[in-house]
Amino acid sequence: LVMVIDYPLVPIGNYSSIQQSALTALQWLSGHGPEGVECSSKPPLLVAGDSSGGGSAVSLVLNAQADPGRWPKISGAFVFSPWTNLECDTPTYYYNTFGSRQTGGHHDTVYTGDIVFHKPAAENARIYKDIAELYVGGNETMLTDPRASPFHLKESDIRERTPFYIVVSGTESIAGDSWVLASKLAQQGVRVNLDVYPGMWHVFPMYSE
Repeated sequence: LVMVIDYPLVPIGNYSSIQQSALTALQWLSGHGPEGVECSSKPPLLVAGDSSGGGSAVSLVLNAQADPGRWPKISGAFVFSPWTNLECDTPTYYYNTFGSRQTGGHHDTVYTGDIVFHKPAAENARIYKDIAELYVGGNETMLTDPRASPFHLKESDIRERTPFYIVVSGTESIAGDSWVLASKLAQQGVRVNLDVYPGMWHVFPMYSE
């Protein structure tokens, strides 16, 4: 059973309302099957998300772990190009700046870096940061709070070793968000599978065609 949550996005929604919607949906899903029929069995629950939704999915795992007596256990998570650093200062914003160059022939143009977000690195980071501030409802302390910005995870923030599968382009602006998150999770004994695809674009697995 796959459940897709229709939660309010920024600027109508924010971190708190999105997480509350996700936790409520998780609670409902833990006790219902197809057609909304109530069930007594407790099948494994997996969460997923992409881009900002990927960051929200990681936050959902952390928030559910923080209060296991209230929220169902999450058995695993998979995220595509998750945005996890709301400070928006990951070095790959600069290393993966979009660029192009001619290789000799009239049509021989090689593109490098982030092929979706073409603006200069500082401008991309500023745009992301503006959205991040809306996401946390103007509470700037949340920009480095691991609950909203999992890039800043500490050992004490991980209550269970929920497995993660992370997919990201090696050449997108926020590639480093995934690399650092995967490293921090693995350091705490969490089973993490990180797949990095150079030359691809932001959330490319969503483009099945």
